[in-house]
Amino acid sequence: MRIQAVLLLCLAITCAFLPVLEAEQLGDKDISTMNTGGKQTWPELVGKPYAEAEAVIKRDAPELKVSKVKPGSMMTKDYRLDRVRVFVDNEDKVEKTPSLG
Repeated sequence: MRIQAVLLLCLAITCAFLPVLEAEQLGDKDISTMNTGGKQTWPELVGKPYAEAEAVIKRDAPELKVSKVKPGSMMTKDYRLDRVRVFVDNEDKVEKTPSLG
């Protein structure tokens, strides 16, 4: 029972500080003025090699962090407007539309 209480307390503390941690990770970037060329998704990249997709996203929005997600990879569930996740298949080709978050 004590372990459950401690875990619950840890979860509450983590949730309380999450907005602070996210703000620190973004630094002084203002998400509303980040230059993404008006794009939030890149559907034209589905089926393309990862390297090509990364280059296109970086060309459209150089300040975004591009993250490759391989099949079966673990990832956080946080939503970040300074990141684009690119889900690839076993052949390193984009398998679903990359988008902000």
